[in-house]
Amino acid sequence: NHCLIGSAFLLGIDSIILGYSRFSHMNQLKNDPAYQSIKGFSLPDEKVCRNFLKDSDETTVSQLRELNRKVLELKSQNEEVKEVILDFDDTVCHIFGHQEGSGVGYNPKYHGRPSYKVKVGMLSITNELLDVTLESGIHHSNYNFLEFLKDCIANLPSGWIVKRIRADRGMFDEKTFIYLEDNSIEYVVKAKKYNSLKLEIEKLLEKYPDEKWHSINSTYSFAEMNYALPTWERSRRFIIIRKAVSKKQKDLNKLKLFSHDYEYQAIVTNVEYLTPAEVFKDYNKRCNIENNIDHLKDGYYFSENSLANKIANEAFLILKMIAYNIQNWFQS
Repeated sequence: NHCLIGSAFLLGIDSIILGYSRFSHMNQLKNDPAYQSIKGFSLPDEKVCRNFLKDSDETTVSQLRELNRKVLELKSQNEEVKEVILDFDDTVCHIFGHQEGSGVGYNPKYHGRPSYKVKVGMLSITNELLDVTLESGIHHSNYNFLEFLKDCIANLPSGWIVKRIRADRGMFDEKTFIYLEDNSIEYVVKAKKYNSLKLEIEKLLEKYPDEKWHSINSTYSFAEMNYALPTWERSRRFIIIRKAVSKKQKDLNKLKLFSHDYEYQAIVTNVEYLTPAEVFKDYNKRCNIENNIDHLKDGYYFSENSLANKIANEAFLILKMIAYNIQNWFQS
């Protein structure tokens, strides 16, 4: 039975890598003479793989995550000890049916429709996936994020040492910052535009007229300040980025902060040795994870959750994560 499940597991991994997105398509690969010759052993029907996922429980999901960690550890044995940067984001995955554990939340494409939300933790540059979660679409990006962050760090092989994390404003939370500061981990995170922060930026604008802003290029300039939100325990470094907007944008967009001539964003960081321009440049590197998520959804079917059971869909998602990591290394 274990051999049968193992063979079905391998068929599932290979099918995902080779673009067979549906269970029914897996048999096309199974019956391919060249594939049979390469494998050198008899492969089960796709139903075995489907039933394995349907019968999954929390223990199965944990074992699959542990398998991904071991695969990462195996890969790291061929490398030198290195510092790594982790990027985080999440994405809405549309569903078409009545999948367990879905919910109606932010859904940019199908308003009012239930969906899942997938969190992703990924290494910068080399793009290995450390972990993923499958959650209800009703969850905010910051839902259990600190626990997810800790799990991703725990999944790092012994030769990979986390240097910095980068995240979008959905993960902007002092609990996360305190954990990172207390563990000597750098962070570069986009700030939420809380009213208190907006007012503080307004004071900065009064203090720093146009000639006081430092140019990054013809579009962007910056200023910086130390500030603690009213509910925070600690003050932190904020880099305020100002972007000049075109006349067309001025006419169309009435939601600019304080001035129709500029858009503003803020980045919070504990990295003191980088200049504001370098912090801005470093944060923008995080945008690569958004391209990778699109690749995961299009190339590895992360957005396809056709099984009715939530745990089964999560197990299949982790299987896709393992398939992606394996294929990613062959492309390196």
